[in-house]
Amino acid sequence: MTRHAQQTAHGFSLIEVLVVVSVVALLVAVLLPALGASRRAARASVCLSHQRQCGTALLNYASEHDGRLMPFGVSEDGGVRWWFGYETGGPGTGAGRPLDPTRGPLAAYLGEDIAEALACPAFPRQDPGFVAKFERSSAHYGYNGGLVWPFPLGRPAETLQAVDQPARVFAFADAVHQDFDPARFYEPHAVSYRRPGRVTGAGHFRHAGRANLVYLDGHAAPLAPPAGETVWLEIAGSPVVNVDSDDGPGTRYGFATWTRD
Repeated sequence: MTRHAQQTAHGFSLIEVLVVVSVVALLVAVLLPALGASRRAARASVCLSHQRQCGTALLNYASEHDGRLMPFGVSEDGGVRWWFGYETGGPGTGAGRPLDPTRGPLAAYLGEDIAEALACPAFPRQDPGFVAKFERSSAHYGYNGGLVWPFPLGRPAETLQAVDQPARVFAFADAVHQDFDPARFYEPHAVSYRRPGRVTGAGHFRHAGRANLVYLDGHAAPLAPPAGETVWLEIAGSPVVNVDSDDGPGTRYGFATWTRD
């Protein structure tokens, strides 16, 4: 005689379901902040790596130009060769201007990766206040405005030999640029010392309250806002602050920036 095992279906009680749901909700509440923090840390790490590449490229440029750092921009072939790329017909005005990053002075040292190297994954490009001056991303880092003023075009930059403390003077920094409309901001291009009535590119502390900087000795590191410095505003939840308490010799800028003029 064949014996058939009887299978008894067993369902979950309401209490068991509620316990499982509670455990899942608790795990989500615990893990989501950790995952968010991990993503932010990863973006900061990528940014720091990109800045090191830019710093190394700048030092290589200087070594091939008798120690002189690159200019902010020069007129060339009917356009402008900015440090971050070539603008045909420039300098233009408004938004959506043409830009070829592969024709910038750092392109020879960064190669096809130049657009990636000049990008910070935490730059708030999707923020409604962002205005794209160029048709494509230019640079999310600002070039030290103490090493070279952003105007006039063709102004020579400082030499490495003139820098007393290369481990303290930065080459590039996380930054944003503003003019006089507090509701708008741009990619930075230059970082000068912001003063009342002198609106310019300034540090953007977008990595959990830190800004990444790469220095003229080649090292890169995060920086907290200097104590006592004015928080000019917040962009995408991150403060805009100068990267030192002053410009000039002995500061991270190394030299006076145009705002002192």
